Amino acid sequence: MDAPRFKRKFPAAVLTRSFDYGAEMRIPMAEMRIPMNDIDLAIAQGEELGVPMWVCEAARLVFKHAMHKGAAKEDLTAIVKYVERDAGLRDTEDAVRVALPFIRRESYGPT
Repeated sequence: MDAPRFKRKFPAAVLTRSFDYGAEMRIPMAEMRIPMNDIDLAIAQGEELGVPMWVCEAARLVFKHAMHKGAAKEDLTAIVKYVERDAGLRDTEDAVRVALPFIRRESYGPT
């Protein structure tokens, strides 16, 4: 995956609320169920090697929760909607207000 492009497109798909990263990148694997499979594989490999996979296990919980709510075929950027709801953010304005200071600290390429 093209990292600089990812750093520009992923936040744009979230901040504009389009949640269309996969469509923009023309990759059908952007459905949420695909990274979920990758997370499961990473955890299984870690278990085989005796390596703690705490971050992957936490990510799996977030993805499983969203998928349980019906997000399996949504674009992977839609995970943000489920995290926002669980965090108590009421609407798009709330979500952007909370996220923008963090995004501005990162370099996502030309603006």
